[in-house]
Amino acid sequence: MTKKIILLKSILSILFLLTLFSCREEAYESSLKTEEKNIAQKTSYDQFLKTIGSADRLTLKVEKSSKDDENTTETFTIDSTKILLINDDAKSVFSMRLIADGAENKRYFYNLYVEKTAEGDIIQTIVEYEPSLATIMNKYKNFTGNYKILNTTSPRGFTNERSNCSTIEVVEPCEFGNVHEHDGPDYCEGNGSYTYSITVCSGGGGGSLPGDGGSGPNGPGGGGPGTGVIINPYESGDNSEAFNYISSLYYQNKTWADKNSEIFISLTDRVYNDESQENKDFIVWGLAFFQQNSTNGISNVSWTQFQNWFMGTSEGKDGEYIDPDLIEYETPIVQQSLPTLAQWYTSFPKIEENGYWKPMESPAVYQLAGGSLYTSHINDTNGNYQNACAIRGSRGLLYSGITIPVIKRSTLQLTQKGGDGKNYILAATTFLKFMKDTFGDTPHKLENADANDPTKVANLLKGKSGIYVIENADPRPTSQGGAGYSGHVDNIVNGICISGAYTQPKGGVKSIRIWVLN
Repeated sequence: MTKKIILLKSILSILFLLTLFSCREEAYESSLKTEEKNIAQKTSYDQFLKTIGSADRLTLKVEKSSKDDENTTETFTIDSTKILLINDDAKSVFSMRLIADGAENKRYFYNLYVEKTAEGDIIQTIVEYEPSLATIMNKYKNFTGNYKILNTTSPRGFTNERSNCSTIEVVEPCEFGNVHEHDGPDYCEGNGSYTYSITVCSGGGGGSLPGDGGSGPNGPGGGGPGTGVIINPYESGDNSEAFNYISSLYYQNKTWADKNSEIFISLTDRVYNDESQENKDFIVWGLAFFQQNSTNGISNVSWTQFQNWFMGTSEGKDGEYIDPDLIEYETPIVQQSLPTLAQWYTSFPKIEENGYWKPMESPAVYQLAGGSLYTSHINDTNGNYQNACAIRGSRGLLYSGITIPVIKRSTLQLTQKGGDGKNYILAATTFLKFMKDTFGDTPHKLENADANDPTKVANLLKGKSGIYVIENADPRPTSQGGAGYSGHVDNIVNGICISGAYTQPKGGVKSIRIWVLN
């Protein structure tokens, strides 16, 4: 901490920037004697425009590359109520909060820094920063997170390029609990500290700090200073409603959250992309579940387990729903022995990479099965051939040596031929019927209310490997209030379903069964 403070003071003396806030009375008095003025102050949007000349000189958009390598343009709006001016004889730097226009940017905070030099040059920098858990847990004392300097698309003659940028975290102690009204926020009291950051860009030379390299973008030749921009998260703490919601949840669950920080942030992170009440209710439910399943304040359930068991989105409708009691076999059912775990695991469709597995997506599963089944998937117009869970399960059984007969309801076939001439089951409820009739029921099951008790569900799934089948209580279409599909079939490996357990369907669960394999 001491090194950071020393480094800060050295940088600020070069850059012209004094610390925005100081909790120490002696430090404040010293700065008054040296500077005879406070160079950091709040200002108005009108004064900002008057200084730079015109808002037309600003370009509030950035070009970004998506994960699909496609360029997108993001635009921003200035929050004119929060503008800070750092001013000396050489240049003026305005710091202000930006509001991202896109809903997808709720995760991030943005600040715009605009500098006007003595020569009248205008330089713009947009900084994007993502608060870490430490920010949420100590929102008024420690800001940490990921920072990024964004390149703006600017009009001709508008300089914005930066190189050799680095961010320095600055820690200011509150040793004496003395707070002056122009020192900074009123939360700096007692024996704590608060943190803010400065992003420093050196310009065209090789150094990472001002004056280290060649000529900076605005400095004189031979090693002039670059630009220092202040990131003040305390002014931007309300950039995101989601951030405030998460902070509130943290303080309501502080004792547990401190001991389970990774789980807490992973669960609450959902709200950045979905601020619906339904999603918030799920987060509250999840926190309650984790706390109920903790020992000495430490969760007994990992985030990976929770995510696999209680999250995930269904692939959609799995054929026509038929009451299992009405399902018929074209030929008498033959009792068979369960496959071995090795047979089932090897035969079940999945993607294996570097010793890890992940789900094989629905189109690839239908293509693997081939035949009329794949043709039906390609030509599907009513959504009956999008969910592939029962196809995966059928493939796993068939290539483990299990025979599946033609299954139907009157004239409606509930199986269909693949390119290998074998019968593939289309729906989870039909698959469940076949499992019970062929292998007998399993002792590893939950039904009705028990199947909707998350703690009992967790205890059922933990550590088990074999054939997993869940039956939804309400398979009606989602437009009618149901789940929209009959259930789910999967390969469970040491308590983790390859595609997910899907234990939270709309309308609840009728039963969960696991045929444990050896």
